[in-house]
Amino acid sequence: MPVKLMDPSSSPPARGFSHIAVGHSGRMAYIAGQVALSSNFEIIGGDDLAEQTRTAMRSVETVLRFIGASWQDVVRRTIYTLKPIEQEVITAAIEDVQDNKVHPAQSIVGVTGLALPGLLVEIEVTVCLPESTGKQAATLNRVNPPGLHPTPGFHHVVIAEPGPAVFVAGQVALGTDFSVIGGSDLAAQTKAAMRNLGTALKSVGADFSDVVRRTIYTLHPTEYEVITAAVEEIQGNKQHPAETIVGVTQLAIPGLLIEIEATARLCRTGVLPGS
Repeated sequence: MPVKLMDPSSSPPARGFSHIAVGHSGRMAYIAGQVALSSNFEIIGGDDLAEQTRTAMRSVETVLRFIGASWQDVVRRTIYTLKPIEQEVITAAIEDVQDNKVHPAQSIVGVTGLALPGLLVEIEVTVCLPESTGKQAATLNRVNPPGLHPTPGFHHVVIAEPGPAVFVAGQVALGTDFSVIGGSDLAAQTKAAMRNLGTALKSVGADFSDVVRRTIYTLHPTEYEVITAAVEEIQGNKQHPAETIVGVTQLAIPGLLIEIEATARLCRTGVLPGS
């Protein structure tokens, strides 16, 4: 099945992109980053981060309804913002708009700017589409492994079956008490984040060899060799998935230097835990 591109008429006009791309035999939808813009490109909410977040979430909701999906079908959410440490404000605004507190795997990263001056937040999501004619309905399981820190406003792991596909939230160098591990040492933080990623994967019967895509957000993107060496030390080999390293201005907690997000594919059968 070819990729299907769509643009809801109620969304702001898309210049140089599509709001929706549906692929994987119609099972997965990728929604472009949604922002606080009106149909005539006016910014909604001024300098109020909460209001801009609510408006961006309403835009996501419009797109979800257009493809017959709901908040519960979202498996990954990436938030790009000029104010990443305002995670509590962002989470509260998200929960104001969505009809539940069932959150997907998530990463929040700081950026220097978005496409238009004045925008403070952009929300991008991946969706596992609900049942359609002739297709088996997807089952989503959400997992928060006990060895990882509590999750305010997201889940560490979301598993979509059939497949199964595994979506792991961005993992950072945090202990279960939210203490930053490794101080200002990028290698030590990378190792700690990778250990947390390993814990997340293990909780659903996966390991590093099952990872097909990895995105690394870091304040030090030019330190590629340091990051790679630390990654290889923890995973135990030099077999790497597809990867992107992105330089960011800040992560959700001051002192964090790196966040590692992963998507995995399980080829073996078995019962996967849910939360």
